[in-house]
Amino acid sequence: MKKIEISDLKLLEILNRIPFFKGFTVNERKAFFTNSLNFLLCHKNKFIINTGDKETNFYIILSGEASVWINQNKHEVATLKPGYFIGEGAFINNRPRSASVMAKTDTMLVCLDQESLRRFPASVREKIKDQIIEGMALRLTDMNQRYLNVDNS
Repeated sequence: MKKIEISDLKLLEILNRIPFFKGFTVNERKAFFTNSLNFLLCHKNKFIINTGDKETNFYIILSGEASVWINQNKHEVATLKPGYFIGEGAFINNRPRSASVMAKTDTMLVCLDQESLRRFPASVREKIKDQIIEGMALRLTDMNQRYLNVDNS
């Protein structure tokens, strides 16, 4: 992945469109350009994360699409669009990656690690955590629904 520079105005425009940031105030969104975060570009068909990797960064997709793969990259289970996040399991539990994620198109991401999370004001940290919890709950509901649909077939 390649580190990229984004102007504050462009970043604010992007964050305003991303569902992950819907509950953030303008000032809370502005904290994303004062925290020395890494903005990355992952080219099409390149992996953002790989199963078993030990790095624990958390990524939010700002533009593009990515696909989630399990079982040694043989089974695609989801397509992710702007606003989706990846890597939350390793980020929270400090464990190796449980899935791989590949960019389906050129994909722009913001990368957070534990240190960058600590630099945010408490209100922003709480909203990030709330969004992670909400997103994980939605994924669990979706997985349960898929399981029930397969089980009823």
